[in-house]
Amino acid sequence: MRFDILFKPIVSAVMLSAAFMSYAYDFIEDGIYYNIVDGGCEVAEAAWFDPYSGDVVIPMAANGYTVVGIGDYAFRDCSGLNTVLMPPTLTYIGAWAFTECGLLSIEWPASVSEISKGTFSGCYNLKSVTFSGRVREIGESAFENCTALTSIELPESVTAIGERAFAGSGLTSIILPYRILTISESTFAGCSDLSSVTFDGDVESVGYGAFEGAGLVSVTLPESIMELNAGAFRDCSKLETVEILGNNLITLGYGGANSSYKGLFYNCGNLKSVKLPDSVESIDGYAFYGCGSLSLINMPDNLQYVNTSAFEGCVSLPSAEFHSLQDIGYKAFYGCSGLQWVKLPDCMESVGQSAFEDCSSLASINLPDGIENIGFGAFAGSGLKSVKWPESMTEMNSDMFNGCTNLSSVTLGSKLNEISYGAFEGCPNIVEVNSLNPTPPEFWTYGFSGFEDEVYGNAVLRVPVGSRPAYFKA
Repeated sequence: MRFDILFKPIVSAVMLSAAFMSYAYDFIEDGIYYNIVDGGCEVAEAAWFDPYSGDVVIPMAANGYTVVGIGDYAFRDCSGLNTVLMPPTLTYIGAWAFTECGLLSIEWPASVSEISKGTFSGCYNLKSVTFSGRVREIGESAFENCTALTSIELPESVTAIGERAFAGSGLTSIILPYRILTISESTFAGCSDLSSVTFDGDVESVGYGAFEGAGLVSVTLPESIMELNAGAFRDCSKLETVEILGNNLITLGYGGANSSYKGLFYNCGNLKSVKLPDSVESIDGYAFYGCGSLSLINMPDNLQYVNTSAFEGCVSLPSAEFHSLQDIGYKAFYGCSGLQWVKLPDCMESVGQSAFEDCSSLASINLPDGIENIGFGAFAGSGLKSVKWPESMTEMNSDMFNGCTNLSSVTLGSKLNEISYGAFEGCPNIVEVNSLNPTPPEFWTYGFSGFEDEVYGNAVLRVPVGSRPAYFKA
């Protein structure tokens, strides 16, 4: 028992010593902790048992040293802190300096040009920020989750805003100064009350997820825009109209190496109208995925690529006319049940697997003779009434028109020599088949006879002159 009594105070002393050591400081004056640094001293983090609170006034000098900075984490978790008056002698404020403190307002000192990483992150009570100097840079997560911060007037001197700088904040509108050329990744992500953004200058790039989940209603991007990255406006459920000015944008919604983001306007369910510049050559994967209200969009004159699931689930899209298109990707228009007609250009090269699957209202589409590949089930479940297979293609992939119950007329090209399984399965209403190849195409049936029994019983088969014997034999 004597050993136990002696041991506990020793352990407690060691723990208490460790707690003090974690809050290293050189001196205290008037309740403020300081560390000595080059050129003077900086405000240091308070001890856990003695946090800063109320209204704190930082002097220009302490203990004979000029106060030149506020150190990293200096006021973190000080929930009782209301205001901090900072002297003009400050030259820097460290990372996470005020994170998750109770600040109500702050006047940024004119002498400090950079807001460091996480400076005010998680300051849920912060309502007002005033700038009196020439702030040039707002760091990563600087105002993240400042939910009470509904407005902020950024100085014209600002040239850069870091990733997640205002993510999850309470901003309702923002004017971006003219010197800002890039909006970083997730800068305004989760700002559900942000209904308006104004670009005062020549913004060139909008980063991944920059406005993801924001409350934007309308967006007009300036003529200077050159890059819109994937997920930039993802899940903006209130967004209704988008206009992209100028002719500098080439790729719409570039995903690049950052595969965690999908779709420029992914799941913007209320998006109705989009105006794209003619310079756009590629609409990247999932760009308009799930935009169920999209009914008006122009297909740019220079558009060459519509990639994976770009318009999947756009059930209100009525039609699509292309001028320079070469490639339609996998499931590009999958489930566009309101799509009635599509016009493809002569330069068309490839239509991806399931590209128009379940487009139940699609009654008309032309397949130019230059097409080299049409993927599996490209038109399965569509509303096509007639189809002419391209002269350039020798094979028809499986499930191509599977479930096309409205299909009544089929013309097979003169070079078609192989039809894979299920190509016309579930198409009982075909009444006319025109086969232009003198040699009968070969069906790969895998237990299915090629056409439904009703077709063999009711449809007319037309073949080239002199080839009837070969077709009878086949």
